[in-house]
Amino acid sequence: MIRFALLLLMSLALSSQAIAAVKWNNSNSSKATSSEDSNIKKIRKMGYGNEWYNLEAYAEDIVRRIGDKNNELEIYDGYLFQIPNITNYQISDATLEYYYLISDMHRKTNKHEHYIIQPSDKPLEFRFNQETNQVIEKQFREKAIFNYLYYEDGKIIYDALLPSGRFNHTFTEASYFASNSVGKSITSYLLGHAICEGYITSIDEKIAGWPLMKNTLYYGQPLINLLNMKAGDTHVIESKSAFFTKTGRRYSDGALLKAVRTEGELKATIPIKNAKFAYSNLTSEILYNFIMHRVGKDFDKFISNFYRNKVKVKYPIYQWMSKLTPRDKPRSTKNRIAQGAGRTGIEATRYDFLRIAVSMLNDWKNNSCEGKYLKEIYNRAVPTETKVTWNGRYSNPQRRPSFGNVAKSYAGQFYINIPELKDQVIFAMLGAYGQEIVINMDKSRIVVINAGQENFYHTRKLAFEPLKYGRIRSGNWN
Repeated sequence: MIRFALLLLMSLALSSQAIAAVKWNNSNSSKATSSEDSNIKKIRKMGYGNEWYNLEAYAEDIVRRIGDKNNELEIYDGYLFQIPNITNYQISDATLEYYYLISDMHRKTNKHEHYIIQPSDKPLEFRFNQETNQVIEKQFREKAIFNYLYYEDGKIIYDALLPSGRFNHTFTEASYFASNSVGKSITSYLLGHAICEGYITSIDEKIAGWPLMKNTLYYGQPLINLLNMKAGDTHVIESKSAFFTKTGRRYSDGALLKAVRTEGELKATIPIKNAKFAYSNLTSEILYNFIMHRVGKDFDKFISNFYRNKVKVKYPIYQWMSKLTPRDKPRSTKNRIAQGAGRTGIEATRYDFLRIAVSMLNDWKNNSCEGKYLKEIYNRAVPTETKVTWNGRYSNPQRRPSFGNVAKSYAGQFYINIPELKDQVIFAMLGAYGQEIVINMDKSRIVVINAGQENFYHTRKLAFEPLKYGRIRSGNWN
């Protein structure tokens, strides 16, 4: 009898535990569902359901895929497919995943704003001499970094992708990353090719004979002014801003034609006199469209030859393009040139970004025509007047300075003159949300980083140290 009572009590205890567990799981599930519903409501309030490619539906699908992690997901008001670049804290993994996936979905679905360049039949292959490093492993466990490559003397030494488990999504060799402003530097390199192929005379050639830019502040200026971001346009678009100062419109919301026809944007503007370096998103767009204008009917062949035959990419390159006016106008190269729809940004795979950098390095080493172009812009750099150091402190101690913060000079869309590396030729290409490609021309070293948030990984350890010393060094780095 006593034994039966004990068994009964144990059974009741286990049952109550099971019931409690069910309640807990249901509570968790209910919380996740509630967060998912809340995030979907937030998406719908933004009004993207009216867009002709219905980005809203894709965003909702991604939210559902994130599932139980919705309570950690932060979708910022007005920022459906990119985070505000001013966040002063490291965002959650769920937020990182959402914004990566929505950006990638935009590439796949919105073909109207992309120009696709097919890959090489014989892509450049890499040799490997891989090493592991605890610094890299720790950064990938904790920080907002997706991809890391370190290349030296023809071999890849460090090679890391975000490990499985942090995201539901798995990164592979074929995963795409947005260049953001790294595309500015690639545009400069393209300009060098246009000069070497005879479409443009030199970096001192003035912007002229281009009806689209007539009656704007850029008309009549030499290309070097735009390359060095001293075209005197800060009254039109503030430094580092994506919006026209007077109208508040995002500069990329439509082709250049829209801006040159609009009061308060580019129409009837003149440059500021004695302009100094001021980081401008707009000048790079002007440069890309000037290349398209001068190359003209040969543009398709020109851009294909660059990526397929020169760089030898393995996967298609997605070149950003702006919307045409009206939207149903045929998206031909001719119409895009006429309206100034070219954009500097691209989307590419990790090794293809490395292939672009290797091409630059080879041109520099071989002193080719394009290499001489890189050397000319390097020698005609302008001061950035920055006072930030590698030991700079932010309000959030997790944030870290980047090459763009510390570089003392700017050379034709590249950051140069890096503290503690002044005796070496460094070309740094930087883009929003932590994209970095940095080349040590003297030592034949390259670092490629793709990330979801800038300043929230250790640039000095991951990039500066390999470029200077050939490896990541041990020691205190927290």
